[in-house]
Amino acid sequence: MKSLNHQWLLAIMVAVFGYACNSATVETSNKVTITPPLPGLETSYTVFEIDPTEDQILEMPSGTNITIRANSLVNAEGKLVKDKVSLKYREYHDAVDILLSGIPMDYTVQGQKRTMQTAGMFDVKAEQNGKELALADGATMRVDLASYEEGNDYSFFWLDQDNEGWEFVDHVEPIGNGKREAIQKEIKTLEKKLRKSKRQKEKYFVFDFNTMLDVMYADDFKGMQNAKHSTVAAKAKKYDLTWLKNAPYAFVEYKGNNYTASMMVWENISGKHFPKWIYNKDTKLKLTKLNGDVYELFATATGGAKTAKLKVKVVMPLKYVFEYSPKKWKKNFNSILKEVSKEEAKIRKQMEELQEKEGLQAATIRSFELVGFGIYNYDKLMKEEDRIEVLADFEVKTNTNPLDLVFCLPEDNKTVIKYPTKDWNKVNLLPNNAARFITFLPNNTIGLYAAEEYKSIDFDAVRNQSEPKYNFTLVKVLEGANSQEAIRELLNM
Repeated sequence: MKSLNHQWLLAIMVAVFGYACNSATVETSNKVTITPPLPGLETSYTVFEIDPTEDQILEMPSGTNITIRANSLVNAEGKLVKDKVSLKYREYHDAVDILLSGIPMDYTVQGQKRTMQTAGMFDVKAEQNGKELALADGATMRVDLASYEEGNDYSFFWLDQDNEGWEFVDHVEPIGNGKREAIQKEIKTLEKKLRKSKRQKEKYFVFDFNTMLDVMYADDFKGMQNAKHSTVAAKAKKYDLTWLKNAPYAFVEYKGNNYTASMMVWENISGKHFPKWIYNKDTKLKLTKLNGDVYELFATATGGAKTAKLKVKVVMPLKYVFEYSPKKWKKNFNSILKEVSKEEAKIRKQMEELQEKEGLQAATIRSFELVGFGIYNYDKLMKEEDRIEVLADFEVKTNTNPLDLVFCLPEDNKTVIKYPTKDWNKVNLLPNNAARFITFLPNNTIGLYAAEEYKSIDFDAVRNQSEPKYNFTLVKVLEGANSQEAIRELLNM
């Protein structure tokens, strides 16, 4: 956790790219303007109504926490506010978020415009009755930003919209997202419950399928010959019976009569699954009586490499089972099965809800103590070692008006490169990258140079030109764009 003032001298601004770019000299940019290309489609604020006289911890679905201390907000006159305050917060995690926000991602290094690659950006402010508030002198607020990027090579920036553009603040090490880890732990606990529930439903078994076949066909050899394995298996499953592929040579007593173990229905009362290898026909099985109808089943895998001890109980002779319908056979434990099914459904629903929450939670948290509201960003410079700088020309098919601005969205989905007309003489091509160019036309119409077109560029031929040039023809692909989802689908990002 860190806390630094915005007003850094130029020397410390240089330091960030000593960390990221071998001590490059950083030059200030022109005054920042934020112009969303499709007003109304930018990410909306989440608004929290808070009592400024009490400590507040505000949570976002992504895992972000915002902590505001009591009596830390002041109005334009510098007076502490006591009445209800609207805390507005929004965050940006990918190229589409950034593109639609209109927030620039440029940074000038040694006279060359470079582009930032984000690990998460946020915009936070407080208002009372429509008037903006500030943090009191000496007060801070903490933002634990949920970040979907796990690297430790990102630095923290503040956007100085009045003068300098992006201003370096500090380097922040990410930590794991405890909320996400707690949700994952809950899911694992539910998975164990589900496995236990499944064991309850699969606890009745016989030792040998062929013996079950004998009993089912009452020693009718011809019937057994014509019987299909799948038919017999399906019938057995109606009785909630499973089976092994071998039987111990043993006799058991049931109501004063002796039966071979293979002629009985058994219940697995050990509280755990049979191991998979126990179903091998070469597995050796041994029964030892413990007390009453309860026995120990000792299983040895082929070659003796694995063993297992399970507690089992005699239920009844197998021949009696098929004298009843499956419905009547299951009468004694049907209520248990119903309860198990209800519990399973409940567990599955809980798991689905937790998995949905887990999907929203970012993997890491980047924390900082802020001394003011505004737009903040965790960034590093996009790598462009193999770039080809070209004199570019952009046009849109069937569009008669000249373009004045295009955007490049590289495939990392974390970067937006802005190219106004004045910069078309130094457009960077990125070989081996599925980038896209996009422009915005009147009536919310979009022109696109698709990733497939970009990948088909002969980059070697362009690089070998004495003065590299390239003409891009964009295509109108969407008219009346009215949602972020439509833009994402169009860009496949």
